[in-house]
Amino acid sequence: MFNNFNEGCLEQIDEKCLICQEGWIQDEFLENCHPICGDGIIQGQEQCDDGNLISTDLCYLCKYSCIQFCSICQFGICLQCQDGFIINAKFNCDPLCGDGNLIPYSTEQCELTVNGGQDNCLECRFIPIEYCKTSYFSFCLECEVGFYIYENKCFPYCGDKFILEQYEDCDEDNQQPHDGCFNCKFQCIEDCNRCEKGQCIQKCEDGYEFVNNICLSVCGDQIITKEEDCDDGNLQPYDGCFECKFQCIEDCNRCEKGQCIQKCEDGYEFVNNICLSVCGDQIITKEEDCDDGNLQPYDGCFNCKYSCPENCFDCYQGTCLECNYQYQLLISNQCKKQLTCGDGYLQVQEDCDDGNYQAVQAYKYLFVNMLEQQFQNQSKWKLHKILLGKVRFIICNMIKQMIKK
Repeated sequence: MFNNFNEGCLEQIDEKCLICQEGWIQDEFLENCHPICGDGIIQGQEQCDDGNLISTDLCYLCKYSCIQFCSICQFGICLQCQDGFIINAKFNCDPLCGDGNLIPYSTEQCELTVNGGQDNCLECRFIPIEYCKTSYFSFCLECEVGFYIYENKCFPYCGDKFILEQYEDCDEDNQQPHDGCFNCKFQCIEDCNRCEKGQCIQKCEDGYEFVNNICLSVCGDQIITKEEDCDDGNLQPYDGCFECKFQCIEDCNRCEKGQCIQKCEDGYEFVNNICLSVCGDQIITKEEDCDDGNLQPYDGCFNCKYSCPENCFDCYQGTCLECNYQYQLLISNQCKKQLTCGDGYLQVQEDCDDGNYQAVQAYKYLFVNMLEQQFQNQSKWKLHKILLGKVRFIICNMIKQMIKK
């Protein structure tokens, strides 16, 4: 019927095809039919049809082709690779690893001799970075959840309360050392000799006691720990060490580590690292009752303590209130021998002599009462001896006048 029937043509007039068969397509002149390349069906003049248009595989544009880096092939099968490549079991050409030639756009990522023997290159491929989620060549761009990037490595986050068993013993969300867990690793509490998983299982070191899983320093055991400045084994203040902390000794103006380095206050002298009160300097310190500047006994103050005058029966803070029997109290606060007073016989030098000592008793109580009324609001009263003598003399005259009446 037709002299030249076009291959793949379904309907044809003369030598022109009007409709092509399935799997065929008309050419640009709408005259002939050509098989559709890339539909996976080998028809007409096609040598192959692998269903794609990849230029580096066995079939390209429905013609057999050599794969990339192949120098000799037959029917798409590589028989010999280019220099620097080797045929693998699938007849593909792989770069020759270790030849020092890094082939771009190949399966090679690195070459040991090219990269200076870097430790992240194995068999010409970069070693995957552990726990790296996204990488570019040998660089990690993003780590997996729970890890962070540091110096191109992925490290677990410490302090997120999430324990990664392979890397962390514990995770308590703080940076407090010696509390059982530090930097996400078990750690003995401070001063514990031996512990297990952060728990102390052996008693504390000397100088410590174990309380609520913590070793606490013991103050007063004469063992100085690192929490203490000193430990003198007592709780005595102002001895250089108090409550295991350095402290100035009493009355020292300035000290260093419990040692006085500046002179004592007025009225004290520095002896053997102690401020001692100086008796006889006429400065009354808190350790002294009085200080009259001398060492004369029986003058009301002796060795900086109140003392009664000689032959005084009763005194108050160094002032005589009543002399011994047959002694007379003078304005000078001394007791003078009076042989005849009180014998019931009136002598020339006597105003009276009733044979008793009741007037002296009355004088004493009246004198004390007046002093207490006058100085009851003072913490520590001081009165010159002459003034006391005058008061005493006035009271004595008052008593004499009362007796005469």
